[in-house]
Amino acid sequence: MTIETPIGLNPGETHVAVPAKPPAMGARLGRHDAVPKVTGETRYGGDFYVPGMLHAQIVRAHHPHAEIISIDKSEALKLPGVIEVLTGHDMPGTNMQGLIRRDQECIAVKKVRYLGDAVAVVVATDRRTAEIARDLVKVEYKVLPGVFTIDQALAPDAPQIHEHGNRMGGQKIRKGDAIEALKTCDVIVEHTLDTQSVDHAFLDIEAGMAQMDGETLVIQAAGQWVHEEARLVALALAMPLEHVRIIQPPTGGAFGGREDIGIQIFLGLATLKTGKPVHIQYTRAESMIARHKRHPLRIHYKLGAMKDGTLVAAQVEIFADEGAYASTGIAVLRKAASHTTGPYRVPNVHVDAHGLYTNQNPTGAMRGFGACQLAICYEQTMDKLAEKLGVDRVALRRQNLITSGETVATTQVIPVASALACLDEAARRIGWDKRDYTVDPKKPWLKRGYGISSFCFGLGYGDGFPDASRARVRLGDLGVIELYSGACEVGQGLSNMCAQIAGEELGLDPMGIQVFLADTATTPEAGSSSATRQTFFTGNAVRLAATELKKILMDVAGTLLPVHPEDLAVVDGAVIDKEDPSRRVTFHQILAEARRRGIALEAKSHFQPNTVTPTDHDTGLSPRAFITYLFGAHACELTVDTETGQVHVERIVAVHDVGRAINPLLVEGQIEGGVAQGLGMALMEEVIMRDGKIMNPGFTDYILPTTVDVPPIEAVYLEHYDPEGPFGAHGVGEPPLIGTPPAILGAIHDAIGVQIPQTPATPERVWKALQGR
Repeated sequence: MTIETPIGLNPGETHVAVPAKPPAMGARLGRHDAVPKVTGETRYGGDFYVPGMLHAQIVRAHHPHAEIISIDKSEALKLPGVIEVLTGHDMPGTNMQGLIRRDQECIAVKKVRYLGDAVAVVVATDRRTAEIARDLVKVEYKVLPGVFTIDQALAPDAPQIHEHGNRMGGQKIRKGDAIEALKTCDVIVEHTLDTQSVDHAFLDIEAGMAQMDGETLVIQAAGQWVHEEARLVALALAMPLEHVRIIQPPTGGAFGGREDIGIQIFLGLATLKTGKPVHIQYTRAESMIARHKRHPLRIHYKLGAMKDGTLVAAQVEIFADEGAYASTGIAVLRKAASHTTGPYRVPNVHVDAHGLYTNQNPTGAMRGFGACQLAICYEQTMDKLAEKLGVDRVALRRQNLITSGETVATTQVIPVASALACLDEAARRIGWDKRDYTVDPKKPWLKRGYGISSFCFGLGYGDGFPDASRARVRLGDLGVIELYSGACEVGQGLSNMCAQIAGEELGLDPMGIQVFLADTATTPEAGSSSATRQTFFTGNAVRLAATELKKILMDVAGTLLPVHPEDLAVVDGAVIDKEDPSRRVTFHQILAEARRRGIALEAKSHFQPNTVTPTDHDTGLSPRAFITYLFGAHACELTVDTETGQVHVERIVAVHDVGRAINPLLVEGQIEGGVAQGLGMALMEEVIMRDGKIMNPGFTDYILPTTVDVPPIEAVYLEHYDPEGPFGAHGVGEPPLIGTPPAILGAIHDAIGVQIPQTPATPERVWKALQGR
């Protein structure tokens, strides 16, 4: 279900009418990559292996915390077919990795800090030989005491995971004086929430290959930021950056799980040392054991209000299990802290966030990036407040949602705040004012509940981190428009977005534009495919480049016709005279004329907003913490079996303001996919850890939602024009996940009269909550 905006609608307006003939923007187009995926022609990283290619396997740590005394590779090297057993001592460069802090050895030399740490790389003529040899490598350890919980990390006598201790970092926000303001409140509610570790569970397991092309190391493996991966490979392997080429293959999902570098350095080292092409492919278990996870958070929330429901102050303390290494932890803490009050008007905010190392998987980027855990907590707290005040949950939210021109927790002023419009639409579609709690009279043990959530999400890296994108658009030798961007397509529809924006600007069918993505040798850097940033940043970069190319095309065509460029238009691969469409020149004619005159039919762009300001370290405040904010609201209807604790979600309404829907089909797909992931986080997905070991490293025991679990989803998008986005668009990648868990948990609370303070809300936890009621 959609609410679409015709071209030319004034900023901030919404419209329910669909244009009779949508242009390139808003057109319900297929995907550039759809046909080869359907026919099986698409080659993923696992398809790159060919006979004769070497295979590598990784020796992992046997203990979650231990010093490495020695590594004996002699037995492995005796095995026929084994070419090399490489350790950290064979790494020619820094042997360090990390997206924000380079604090993790690529191959551990001195110490292992979790069971996924790499200790050696075995290279052999085939996969089976490499697997056998991997198990023949003998590592002698001095086992150290481990730290496996937040409480253990905080203990005064806790074992020190890093030389500087167990504190990874922190973040604070001071807006007004929340401590004093709480003393003036009529009503105070408190809530503590523990969220779980979650795996990204993308279907395309880590796999890829590397080979030498002259002096250049070429690596084809899935990531989310090819240019940053090239920098990390170059540093680790002591190679000139220009001699490292990273190519992103077709990729089946990421969700933040490929932001930390994966197999690229292992592939590069193995190829450098052998001089031959090398392939790596993880198993599902290895993928889960090695990769970072979503942060488990413990959140203590105190919210104060007046008797009339007006919010006054929030005091929040957050503890994050960072795992063994920093990963993107400091950025996740910033995001979590800045979203502590979500889309609500709270004049006094006091936040302290702490990141603590443990001997478990590093925790880093995952869809929602700290904001999703906080949304659960502030929405559960709002439900508690509504219950204590005896008021309707939607009414309390409506009263306190920010409006355009007001500020969020970081003091950033929001020019276009559509939270109220999203909330009203979600409440209307779920039938909030006419909620029906009846169930089958033959099943009196079933209880029905309704939940609502309102939320926001800051787009982009934020807090002063350099954020930019570049693009290149040219008229190719065959008379076809070619578009180049270093952004990574990981299944989100990036190639379509780029083609549609270029097509709209140039007046061309976007399906006729050739899009080239994520190759460090041929495409300009566009930043990571994360933070819901690519539509905004790369979309703007593509539009700037297309606009400039259009000017060049018009200038050349204008001299051929001759007509002033302002009186020309692009139609069906030709430039025409607006007054006399019979007068036209084709792209091929323009290309020939440009060659004759030595004119390059190419334009480059660099989009980098300069208005993002760094956070004040004394207060944690930022006048513009994020480039823009996205708003949404979800509503949920479900039943709870009070005898078993089983939750059955019957329907979900998901309303999102996308600024402008560049491709409605893909917007709806993003919303539906995010809801499914959010349902998994709310009810079933959890990485079970015991003394640093993952007990469920596979899809048999790591429970994911299936088509049986996912209810009908009503995906609704509103369009409030974003004046800074490309054609008014901003993005929708992460918010659909963020809004789903709080809506589901709120509905469970409504059904059984008690909140679930720990996620996921498994049948066991729901049943125990019922017994404790």
